[in-house]
Amino acid sequence: MTASVPLEPGARIYYRGDIANPDGWLTVIRVHPPDRWVATNSYDCAFDAEARDCGDFQREEILRLPDHQVHRVDRGNGATRFVTEAAHRAFHEAQLAALLKVRR
Repeated sequence: MTASVPLEPGARIYYRGDIANPDGWLTVIRVHPPDRWVATNSYDCAFDAEARDCGDFQREEILRLPDHQVHRVDRGNGATRFVTEAAHRAFHEAQLAALLKVRR
């Protein structure tokens, strides 16, 4: 596996969600260098305001999200739960192009 380019504060991450948690966008607010707990950079991320309401509770942030969990290629499934904004956009553009090709 090749090393990925670390994200910077302000970078956007799409969280696909799971059975108990809705999807939403995160913004990187702090970058932690590798340490004894995480072998890669890790990120403190804040949820966008519209993604915080989970019904019974409010979610504010994810702390120490390891870089190896933030995918640079979006496969559109639970295996890529956290993806960069560029990866998410590329996936959706490819899906739209495939749909338009089928409809013609």
